[in-house]
Amino acid sequence: MNRADDNSRNEKTKVILLILGSYQDTSIIRLRNLKQRMIGLGWERCYLVEDFETPRIREGEDEDAYLTRKSLYWIERSDACIFVFNAGANNESVGYELKHASDHLPSKLETTLIAVDTSGQYASTLMRGHIQRLLDEKHSTVSTFRDEESLFKASVTAVMSFLSTLAPILALRPD
Repeated sequence: MNRADDNSRNEKTKVILLILGSYQDTSIIRLRNLKQRMIGLGWERCYLVEDFETPRIREGEDEDAYLTRKSLYWIERSDACIFVFNAGANNESVGYELKHASDHLPSKLETTLIAVDTSGQYASTLMRGHIQRLLDEKHSTVSTFRDEESLFKASVTAVMSFLSTLAPILALRPD
């Protein structure tokens, strides 16, 4: 193995990679499968928001408000995000999360993949327009997929390309 492979492997273990998408029905299964496959490739710090216990729910806090706060908390703390829009799913939550990131964390978009399932309707007209604008303005990587395998390939390709952007941050992290 050469030095570049060693560096890539070391960097991959440092990246905090967050996968976001609908938790309904088969969509959550797809997200969990993607997470496990990414971990299998060495992205050891790959998570779904459900994996975290922090931040904790506040006394008297509405559960929906808490889950929103928790998602936004981890989007801010991740190095890279994969926003998955599954066809036929209610993608309102992941749409909100993407909109929040684009409005409040514009630098995060450099290390963001928006993965769009083209096998059916994946978002409202307004959200599709927002995704198109992010693509046109070159703020994010947008990839299409039709099945778990193409989602996985698009995710690996995108996240590998993010390593050069993340290199200065990762260099400061201990092993």
